[in-house]
Amino acid sequence: MAKNLSSIQPVVLRHAAWLVVNNVQGCPKDCAYCFLKPIHQTGTAPSEVLNAKDSIAMLKAHELYHVDSPVCFYTSTDPFATPYVEEKLVEVLEEFLSQGLRNTVCFVTKCCPKGMLDKTLKKFQDKNIPVVVYISYSGLTNEIEKGVKQQDILDSFIYFHERDIPIIHYWRPFLPQNTDIETMEKVVSYASQYAYAAVVTGLKLYTSMQDQLLFWPEVREDIQKAADSECVWPREALGKSTLLSQKYDYPIFQTNSCALSYVLQQHNPDAMWQTDVCKNYNTCPTHQRDKCNNFYSEHVVTEEVVLETLKMMKKNVDDCQIKILEQSPQIVEISGVMLDTSAISSLREILHAVVVSDFHRGHYWGSSVTQEEPYTV
Repeated sequence: MAKNLSSIQPVVLRHAAWLVVNNVQGCPKDCAYCFLKPIHQTGTAPSEVLNAKDSIAMLKAHELYHVDSPVCFYTSTDPFATPYVEEKLVEVLEEFLSQGLRNTVCFVTKCCPKGMLDKTLKKFQDKNIPVVVYISYSGLTNEIEKGVKQQDILDSFIYFHERDIPIIHYWRPFLPQNTDIETMEKVVSYASQYAYAAVVTGLKLYTSMQDQLLFWPEVREDIQKAADSECVWPREALGKSTLLSQKYDYPIFQTNSCALSYVLQQHNPDAMWQTDVCKNYNTCPTHQRDKCNNFYSEHVVTEEVVLETLKMMKKNVDDCQIKILEQSPQIVEISGVMLDTSAISSLREILHAVVVSDFHRGHYWGSSVTQEEPYTV
C-alpha cells in the first residue's frame, strides 16, 4: 500500500520550457531515477494540496506567468496514475477554461487514461486551445521503473492518437540500461507510428539523489560533477538516437521547447536557434529550421523591452545593467539583478533572446537555457 504524502512542493513553478501546476502531488510508482524520491513523493498516494480554483488563480498571479507560456499539469505525480488523479486533473482543467486561459496545455504520462478526460479534451479542441501529451516511453524495465506497466504506455499512444491529441514521445532518461541499439530501435519503431517527434534527455540530478543511483555506479561515485552538469548522458547514446532518427524519418530533439514548437508549427521562442544543440543534435526538419531562421534574422530586442520585462517579473532593476550583442539570436547580458534558472527561462521565452547572467538554480536543476554543459559517462 502506498504511503501518505509527507512533503509538498510549490504548486506553481517555472521549468525550462513551461510553467507547471501541481495541485496534486505524490506518485504511486517508484522509478529509481525519479527526482521526487529524495522528497518522499514516490511510492506515495497522490493527494490534493490545493483546490482547482485557487491553483489556477495562483498560476495567473505568478510572477513568471505569461500568456504565451505552455503550462504542464501534474509533473509531481502522473496525471493518469489513478482515477482520483484523473478526476482532479479534469477539475483543474475545467477551472483553467472557466478562468479564460488559453495557454498551450501539456501532460507527461506513463499511464493510459480511463476516459474521464474525454469531454474536457473536446472542449479544448472546440476552443482551439492546443493540448499536447508527452508519453514517457524509455524502454527501461520494471527493475528501474518500479510499478510502471509497459502495456499502459503502449496503449496510451493509441488512446491519444485516436482522439487527435498530438503526441511527443518523451524518451528519457537515457541510461546504460536502455541505450543499447536493440532497445532503442524497439522504442523508436513503436513510438514513431504515433508521435510527431521525440524529446531525449539524459539523467537530471540533484546531489540528494546519490543513494538511489545503484543502477549507475560511475555517476553515483561522482555525484557532485554529475549534479553540477546540465544532465548526464551515456557515451554514444546521442549518436545512436541520431541514426535512428534518420532511419525512421523521426524528428528527435534534445531541447523540449524545440519539439513543442515543431508540433505547434511555430518557431522556437527560446532562442535555441544556432546553438550547439540546435546545429549538432536536434534532427529538425528543414521547414522547421526555416521558421526559426526567418524569425531570428528579423527579430530585435531593446534595452527598454528587457527592463520592462524584468519589472513585469517583479525584479528590482535599480542597479540593473544591460548589454545587447547584435547577433542572431541576440544575446542579452544582464547584471545587477538576481536571477534564477526559472527567470532566465521566462526571459528567453518572452524576449526571444539568449540571456547571460550570474544566476542560481532555485528549485530547478541544470539546464541548457543557462548554458550549463552536459556530462558524458
